[in-house]
Amino acid sequence: MKILIIFFARCIFSFSNIAVADPIDCYREAYGSTTFKLNSSESALLCGGAIDSTPIHCFRQAYESIDFHLSKVEAATLCRGATEFSTRIECFRKASQSFNLKISNANAVQLCKEK
Repeated sequence: MKILIIFFARCIFSFSNIAVADPIDCYREAYGSTTFKLNSSESALLCGGAIDSTPIHCFRQAYESIDFHLSKVEAATLCRGATEFSTRIECFRKASQSFNLKISNANAVQLCKEK
């Protein structure tokens, strides 16, 4: 019985370490990127709450889109901790391209960052 309890405790501890490491892994990948050249605070903004590298993929799509004209901080804010980014990107596209809304990029990011 004691061995079984120790086994389960080790399993739980190892899974909790994985969850803690994911934002750090995301940060390392974002900060080390030679493509985007994100500084430390931009990388931390992007990767807060990340469970994998999805925020980086979201950032890449948002920042590189010629239609969006987002700054690094706006793209990082939009994609912060994203677990599935296509809904955020689509929300931003819809908000920013709706002529009757007359919404700024900053406000469209605020509107769509939690999608």
